[in-house]
Amino acid sequence: TNVILLRFLSFGSLLLIVVNASASTPRSSDLTLRTIKDIIHDITCWKQEYEDSGEKERPFVTLTFAQSLDGKIALYLDDACTQTSSNFPISGKESLLMTHALRSIHDAILIGGKTLSIDNPRLSNRLWGYLDDDDSIHQPRPVVLDTHLRHLESLGESRRAQNLIVCCSTEAAERHSGNVGSDVTLLPVSLDDRGRFDLNSILIKLQNEFGIQSVMVEGGSTILSAFGARSIVDCLCVTVSPKLLGQRGVPIIASIAASNYNLNRPRWFPLGY
Repeated sequence: TNVILLRFLSFGSLLLIVVNASASTPRSSDLTLRTIKDIIHDITCWKQEYEDSGEKERPFVTLTFAQSLDGKIALYLDDACTQTSSNFPISGKESLLMTHALRSIHDAILIGGKTLSIDNPRLSNRLWGYLDDDDSIHQPRPVVLDTHLRHLESLGESRRAQNLIVCCSTEAAERHSGNVGSDVTLLPVSLDDRGRFDLNSILIKLQNEFGIQSVMVEGGSTILSAFGARSIVDCLCVTVSPKLLGQRGVPIIASIAASNYNLNRPRWFPLGY
């Protein structure tokens, strides 16, 4: 099994969940549900520890992705290896159910603008049925990092994700104010000298302005790499699938995989066998 190790400097406990998923050998549904509930229980406990630690300066961050055995997280769509898509089914239906379960315990799902425009995801919990007191399934708030709002604009009315918070530059917010859709809230954020977002600042703004206490980061590879390289991660959840994508696969986060990281409290769950 190809395991990616990550150190989380922002919190005292170093956490990892590795899940192996098979798309071809379904497990019994009862065993799958018990496994997913165990995963959700662990992460919920870690979130509570973070809340109680007294070190909470930003929302709890879970980094999650699926990878092949050769460490690829998506598929290139063209021979020039410039266009990618994370919609290629690396893992199986059990892993998809786990993803929706993870969404159900986070206040927000965060992706990059490129992932939004290429995959056009719905970014909602449609499969995991934990019900709140008002009998409604918990839905996380979708958050998109789109510096110039080009990716949001490219989708237009075909966009499937609803009730978006879109983080963008101050200039882009002023230029597009009132012209992005009634269900879109723009969150202007300062950029550094290289035109990059300050991820910590974004997380604090999400917490202070929207009450978001936990964020699930789903991709794409640039966003995953940025959070990992800055050690803005409290929980890492990796699905390892028994597939090989070869040269057409998008490599796992290079800045993390090439580093020497420590790891505490790892968990390993077989899912789909």
